[in-house]
Amino acid sequence: VQSTDTYEIGTVVAVGEGFKLPDGGVRKLALKVGDRIIYRKNTDFKIDEDGKEYFVLSENSAIGVM
Repeated sequence: VQSTDTYEIGTVVAVGEGFKLPDGGVRKLALKVGDRIIYRKNTDFKIDEDGKEYFVLSENSAIGVM
């Protein structure tokens, strides 16, 4: 994870199934495992495991894909 004052750059290591739609369908996520993304600093939920930091983010926390 690289960082600046306002954003961080990281790699997607897992994704969920997508968003449930009102009609019961599922909209697949645009992000996929391996994508390098720019995301807002101080977002959502942080996990430390085996000396690595992981962040649980909603897809709309991503500013862009590199």
